[in-house]
Amino acid sequence: MIDISDFQLVWEKAGVLSGRWDSIGILLGISYKLYEIEAGGKPPRTCLRKVFDCWLKKDHDYKSHGVPTLRMLCNSIKSNSGGADPALADEIAKEFNLTSSGEATTSPVDTSSSKEATPTVELPVPTSPQFESSVVYIKKKSIEYSSNNLT
Repeated sequence: MIDISDFQLVWEKAGVLSGRWDSIGILLGISYKLYEIEAGGKPPRTCLRKVFDCWLKKDHDYKSHGVPTLRMLCNSIKSNSGGADPALADEIAKEFNLTSSGEATTSPVDTSSSKEATPTVELPVPTSPQFESSVVYIKKKSIEYSSNNLT
């Protein structure tokens, strides 16, 4: 679960989607707040900030729609009727090692810290010379399809 203390993290990851603020708001479960947000006549970036603010503060029917999670954010970003940016959603899910429940297996980065976070993943270290030369690169021509060939 994430909350208002994670606002900066959410904004840094999804703030680029301000043009679709209303669609994201619907998928996050704050549709009844959209008229109020829109009535303010603010630019899209401000509207998206208000959407995230309401969502993270649970100022919506979270019992029906679920508590805020990074997985829920990713789903709303990935959806064609939401943010329509599957690559961004996948990037967030990968960065935070999201499980199917939406919980991160590593904690989000404290963005107020001046230190960079370093993943705690251990990679195998080659112990013999054969591993160093076992990489093979393959070059293959790409195939282009015209729309006539796809029917």
